[in-house]
Amino acid sequence: MELIQKREQADVERRAMLVEKERQEQEKKAEMQQRAEEALREWTEQRKQDIIQRRTQSKVEEETFNESRKALNEARNPWEKVTGNIEVKEGNYQESKDVSRMRQAIVSRRNDVKHGIVKFGESG
Repeated sequence: MELIQKREQADVERRAMLVEKERQEQEKKAEMQQRAEEALREWTEQRKQDIIQRRTQSKVEEETFNESRKALNEARNPWEKVTGNIEVKEGNYQESKDVSRMRQAIVSRRNDVKHGIVKFGESG
C-alpha cells in the first residue's frame, strides 16, 4: 500500500512538473511570437521608408535627366545630341566590338561644329 501511495505521489509530482513545463513553454512561445511580430513590424516600417526614399530619389534623378535632355535638345549643335546618346569615354562601353574610330569621328565632328570649322549641314 505504501508503495502504491509513493507511485501515486510520484505520478502527481511528475504531472505537476509536466504542467509547469508546458506552461513555461507556452510563455516562451508567446514571447517569441511577440518579438517576431515586433521585428516584422519594424522591418515593414523600414521597407516603407526605403520605398518612399527610393521613389523620391528616382523622381529627382528623372527630373535631372529630363532637364539635361531638354538642354541637349535646345543646343544648336546636333552633334551634342549625338554624343549625349553614346558613351564617349572608352572605359564605359561594355560591348566587345571596337568602336573607338566611330567614337573619335563623332567627337571630332562635334568639335568641328562647336568651334566653327564646319557649319551644320555642310559636309566635310
